[in-house]
Amino acid sequence: MGRPVSLDALIEEVELSGDGRQAVFNTETGEATIWGDPDELVAMHGEDVLEGRDCDGPEWVAVPYPDTDSDWKMMRDFAFAQDIERFRDRLLGALHGRRCFSAFRQEAASLGLIDAWFAYREVALRALVTRWLAANGYPFVEREHAPRP
Repeated sequence: MGRPVSLDALIEEVELSGDGRQAVFNTETGEATIWGDPDELVAMHGEDVLEGRDCDGPEWVAVPYPDTDSDWKMMRDFAFAQDIERFRDRLLGALHGRRCFSAFRQEAASLGLIDAWFAYREVALRALVTRWLAANGYPFVEREHAPRP
């Protein structure tokens, strides 16, 4: 195996996954990026997104994006973690019915919890991706440190 992938960089790409896009990383270089249908990528990010990039080789590994059930469970767990019963009940109520993901985010925002939700979600995604990388034997580094002057 080559260079380890940066967990921070990979998490950024995982957060952009969905709608035909998937986080991938190169097992030789450690590079993490988003990949998917080239036409869709160009439409979203411009022609430069494909320049010099071919993520279809065997050195590129797709990271499975947490499925809808995992996302829903993250939201449920966040709701249950709230100490204020009224907040907990409102967040749990948003999880039922149509468009529960956007309803949950709107409810979290109205309660002043949206930043806490995104921080909680990042920690949960980090744990999921870390477990997946370790279970599949892919080396990674926890945090990228800025070079010292």
